[in-house]
Amino acid sequence: MPNDKKPRKVLERSGAFRKDPNRDRDPNPEGKGELDTTPPEDFDAPLIKIWDELVEQIPEGVATNSDRIHIELTAKMVHQSRTQEVNAAWLSQMSRMLKAIGLTPAGRANLGVTGPKKPNKFADL
Repeated sequence: MPNDKKPRKVLERSGAFRKDPNRDRDPNPEGKGELDTTPPEDFDAPLIKIWDELVEQIPEGVATNSDRIHIELTAKMVHQSRTQEVNAAWLSQMSRMLKAIGLTPAGRANLGVTGPKKPNKFADL
């Protein structure tokens, strides 16, 4: 299976367009509105707990209100994997869904999410 396309922001930060300007493509479409963190109305207590856990862990600026259905499906998959026995295909799909919202190391790398910057010990010189 081919690798997913790298987001344009990642390519831009890595200098891919300086090396080959023809590689540039249209910016990725932006989602609509800030993510509404209120759980869906049909969620029961265990699903609400998982929803809150996922929403809290999604890196800032990654998910928008357009991603609510994706997060809802991911919460249901996580719930099922915690309460029932699931097969490898199920776990693989759940992993891909978590990766898409930046909840795996590879997902954060592909989204261009950076951690806290380390202080430069030479900055005071």
